Amino acid sequence: MTIDDVMEWQASADVTDRWRDGRVLLVGDAAHVMPPYGGYGGNTGIHDAHNLAWKLASVLRGDADPRLLDSYEAERKPVAAFTVEQAYARYVVRAAPSLREGGFEQTVDDANIDLGTRYRSSAIVEDPDEAFEVHGHPRDLRGVPGSRAPHVEISLDGTAASILDLFGTRPVLLVASGESGWTDAAREAVERTGAELGVHVVVAPDGAFAERYGITDSGAVLVRPDGIVAWRAREAGDDAAHRLEDALASVFGRAGDPASAR
Repeated sequence: MTIDDVMEWQASADVTDRWRDGRVLLVGDAAHVMPPYGGYGGNTGIHDAHNLAWKLASVLRGDADPRLLDSYEAERKPVAAFTVEQAYARYVVRAAPSLREGGFEQTVDDANIDLGTRYRSSAIVEDPDEAFEVHGHPRDLRGVPGSRAPHVEISLDGTAASILDLFGTRPVLLVASGESGWTDAAREAVERTGAELGVHVVVAPDGAFAERYGITDSGAVLVRPDGIVAWRAREAGDDAAHRLEDALASVFGRAGDPASAR
């Protein structure tokens, strides 16, 4: 056997300083590079696109303020930095023990990286009593704003389906009970703001929806098109329509505007 050539490969683990400059937004390997341990490079790039696509579409349609695009870096950069560190730690442990002396983050459960990351930005209304961590185990997050909306088996037009099937083209308000007043509140909010909003009274066995999303039977959850929980009300209360309007304003990058969500 004759060796014709040898090419050295340099492992890299880094995140770009800026993810947006005007009309230019970076995704995938342009925004972050990492060793190929865990398959997180491709997955992180897909997460970037999933986060950005609905925001670009909303801005181009005129549904959202261009300020919404600022939330892309705010949300994705910390998650990408965490993922890069996890990929690098796996590289050191599995393939480059000589780098141990340089230090590296302790590895966490793969589920935290795959499904348990959290966002923080102006497009999310955080629970005031919830501490923020960039990741957690998905079973423990229970619908906290900024996290991925968890799967629940539901009945959709009489057919078994996943609650995830409801997400994708517009924000969705998930309601635990049709008697809670949220459907009327949603109608008022849409009339005043012109925002697109899907409303679903979730039919799930044994109260699984309310339990999985950390709300009571009178609560509601607002989920963005990318399947991220943007806001939740643990229970119904006074001024529900205005509370929902404020949440929609955040989702569409119009928080603080007199015209609310639109």
